[in-house]
Amino acid sequence: MKYRTKTDWLALIEKQLQSGLSVSEFCRQEGLGRTYFQKKLNDFRAGKETSSPVFIKAQPIKPRNSDRMIQIQYHHSQIALPTSLPPSWLADFVRALA
Repeated sequence: MKYRTKTDWLALIEKQLQSGLSVSEFCRQEGLGRTYFQKKLNDFRAGKETSSPVFIKAQPIKPRNSDRMIQIQYHHSQIALPTSLPPSWLADFVRALA
């Protein structure tokens, strides 16, 4: 059995939804177990996590008074980040939350 990440499963689910194929036909063409794919699809529709939570190592940043803040809310957590952060750091951070 091939290991798939949460991102892999989300991509497969998106591909199936856009394909117009039934779950059975899609799984046959992709070589997937229909029952397991259906479980992942149901978890996705119910908003359940399909893999372990991702932990991000955070380092405190002391904002300057002149910095405006970016507010990010993720599930039940909220974080404020200065707009002076490098865009690449912010992109990596948001990607890790996905």
